[in-house]
Amino acid sequence: MQGKLQFTERKLARRNDSRTSKDAAKAFKISKDTQRFGLLKQFVMDRYAGGKGIADEDAAIQAQIPRIDAGHKRAAELRRDGLIEVVGETMGNHGTPVRVCSATTDGCTAYEYANRGES
Repeated sequence: MQGKLQFTERKLARRNDSRTSKDAAKAFKISKDTQRFGLLKQFVMDRYAGGKGIADEDAAIQAQIPRIDAGHKRAAELRRDGLIEVVGETMGNHGTPVRVCSATTDGCTAYEYANRGES
């Protein structure tokens, strides 16, 4: 993992969690109530579904992030932290080229850790 995530200050590991779980919590600091988590979820779900990546803008829309520019900023943070990576390019909604990204292995791990215990 390239960067350190700063999602929220919420407690991320339980007292009785194993050392590896606590280490993962410290490394990823993911909370499910953030825009970054919602955006990461879209990239992870696309990867798990066998997709070839998703544009930042489309992921932001699917994550119901109210402002597209906020979605672009969150995606840039996810790329910086090594949770998603550029896998291609496509034409965006405004006729300009846009990045297509996919979740990295670290991104999938971070998502799964934050989503533990959910069905």
